[in-house]
Amino acid sequence: MWETIAKGEIWHKEICNRRKSGSLYWADSTIVPLKDSSGRVSRYISVRVDVTARKQKELILRERLKERICLYAIRREMEQDLSVGELCNRILNI
Repeated sequence: MWETIAKGEIWHKEICNRRKSGSLYWADSTIVPLKDSSGRVSRYISVRVDVTARKQKELILRERLKERICLYAIRREMEQDLSVGELCNRILNI
């Protein structure tokens, strides 16, 4: 980050940060270097937006997608008309 803004370039990323209370939160952060009349970086403007709720929803959706993929795999295996023992062995080896 410092290397980027020291060159006068805009830096942007989603970062995990810590509140004064110690709890973690996600922030969409942008830092814009401001240059003086001679073209040197003199100060910075930082804009942060708390995106924790969105990140949590994304995590839940990823977990649901994993579950759905697993259920489809189980369904495919079950459609092969295997014995219960064969079916369990295949599912546990996925």
